[in-house]
Amino acid sequence: MNQTYDQSAKGGILGIITYLAMKYEVDPTLIAMSLPFLSAILAYASTKIGDPAIASFVGRSAKDGKPLNNGK
Repeated sequence: MNQTYDQSAKGGILGIITYLAMKYEVDPTLIAMSLPFLSAILAYASTKIGDPAIASFVGRSAKDGKPLNNGK
Protein backbone atom coordinates (compact mmCIF):
# COMPACT_ATOMS: atom_id res chain seq x y z
CA MET A 1 0.00 0.00 0.00
CA ASN A 2 2.94 2.35 0.60
CA GLN A 3 3.85 2.12 -3.09
CA THR A 4 0.32 3.22 -3.99
CA TYR A 5 0.57 6.29 -1.77
CA ASP A 6 4.02 7.09 -3.10
CA GLN A 7 3.06 6.86 -6.76
CA SER A 8 -0.15 8.82 -6.15
CA ALA A 9 1.81 11.59 -4.46
CA LYS A 10 4.28 11.77 -7.35
CA GLY A 11 1.41 11.89 -9.84
CA GLY A 12 -0.21 14.66 -7.84
CA ILE A 13 3.00 16.67 -7.84
CA LEU A 14 3.30 16.28 -11.62
CA GLY A 15 -0.35 17.30 -12.00
CA ILE A 16 0.14 20.45 -9.94
CA ILE A 17 3.27 21.37 -11.91
CA THR A 18 1.42 20.83 -15.18
CA TYR A 19 -1.56 22.88 -13.99
CA LEU A 20 0.64 25.78 -12.94
CA ALA A 21 2.62 25.66 -16.18
CA MET A 22 -0.59 25.77 -18.22
CA LYS A 23 -1.97 28.57 -16.04
CA TYR A 24 1.13 30.68 -16.68
CA GLU A 25 0.99 29.87 -20.41
CA VAL A 26 4.19 27.86 -20.67
CA ASP A 27 4.64 26.30 -24.10
CA PRO A 28 2.78 22.95 -24.15
CA THR A 29 5.69 21.29 -25.97
CA LEU A 30 8.04 22.32 -23.19
CA ILE A 31 5.63 20.94 -20.59
CA ALA A 32 5.38 17.61 -22.41
CA MET A 33 9.15 17.36 -22.78
CA SER A 34 9.80 18.25 -19.14
CA LEU A 35 7.46 15.69 -17.52
CA PRO A 36 9.79 12.68 -17.97
CA PHE A 37 12.66 14.76 -16.58
CA LEU A 38 10.56 15.81 -13.58
CA SER A 39 9.54 12.17 -13.03
CA ALA A 40 13.21 11.19 -12.97
CA ILE A 41 13.94 13.92 -10.43
CA LEU A 42 11.10 12.67 -8.20
CA ALA A 43 12.39 9.09 -8.48
CA TYR A 44 15.91 10.24 -7.59
CA ALA A 45 14.59 12.20 -4.61
CA SER A 46 12.73 9.07 -3.50
CA THR A 47 15.98 7.13 -3.36
CA LYS A 48 17.50 9.79 -1.11
CA ILE A 49 14.50 10.17 1.22
CA GLY A 50 12.94 6.70 1.34
CA ASP A 51 14.10 3.22 0.40
CA PRO A 52 16.66 3.38 -2.42
CA ALA A 53 15.84 -0.12 -3.70
CA ILE A 54 12.25 0.75 -4.62
CA ALA A 55 12.52 4.55 -5.11
CA SER A 56 9.75 5.23 -2.65
CA PHE A 57 9.34 8.22 -0.35
CA VAL A 58 7.36 6.14 2.13
CA GLY A 59 8.95 2.71 1.64
CA ARG A 60 10.93 1.05 4.39
CA SER A 61 14.23 -0.63 3.93
CA ALA A 62 14.61 -4.34 4.66
CA LYS A 63 17.78 -3.52 6.62
CA ASP A 64 15.56 -1.66 9.12
CA GLY A 65 14.03 -5.01 10.00
CA LYS A 66 10.68 -4.08 8.50
CA PRO A 67 9.05 -5.74 5.51
CA LEU A 68 8.78 -3.86 2.23
CA ASN A 69 5.14 -4.92 1.87
CA ASN A 70 2.25 -5.64 4.15
CA GLY A 71 2.10 -9.32 3.22
CA LYS A 72 -1.14 -8.97 1.27
